[in-house]
Amino acid sequence: MSAQIELRAEFAFDPAGGRSEVEELTDRLMLELQNLADSGGGIDDPALSVDLATCRLTVELVAQARNFDDAVALADASVRAAVHAAGWNTPEWVLQARRKSAGLLESA
Repeated sequence: MSAQIELRAEFAFDPAGGRSEVEELTDRLMLELQNLADSGGGIDDPALSVDLATCRLTVELVAQARNFDDAVALADASVRAAVHAAGWNTPEWVLQARRKSAGLLESA
């Protein structure tokens, strides 16, 4: 049995470094998300959007794993790994104020 899910995670960020720093960091994050997708580890179709007016960053991707729970865990861990690889830290990741949703795309 396998499950394919789409994860959408929204984060608040501090634009203290200005627009150019936000663009640089989000470019690095997208590169790391794409590297994960290219590695063949069950992550596909990453997307990233930024709203500077509300200081929100949204990450979307598709994850495939043995079941729904494993796919959600893979997606969450992949986003966190990409955030770290891009040079951001994730203190209190579990407690961080963010919105996350995951929907089942396919189950076999």
